[in-house]
Amino acid sequence: MLNLNGYDLGTFNRVEVIWHSDNEYNITFISGRPIITPALADFINYCAQLYGPDSNGASIITNEDINDSHRYLFSRMWDNVCIFQDATGLSNELLTLTIFYKKEY
Repeated sequence: MLNLNGYDLGTFNRVEVIWHSDNEYNITFISGRPIITPALADFINYCAQLYGPDSNGASIITNEDINDSHRYLFSRMWDNVCIFQDATGLSNELLTLTIFYKKEY
């Protein structure tokens, strides 16, 4: 795990890369601050425009999403990007952004 200088998208201050094979890995940005910043909201809205609604039918950020984030209930899950809050309180990783990469040959 690497500590970042400052906060990426206004909330992520650590990053972890997990290699699964020669052509597949995950990059996970981790935050101890469970906030949907304007920069993160812009990124989520960009993903919604790029990929469409997520696996639960959610799309761009709404006021309900902001309220859910205060209760640690926010998530967006597309095939290549997952943004998730830990609702259990068992983890220090209160908000994660994971990018899944698989190189196609």
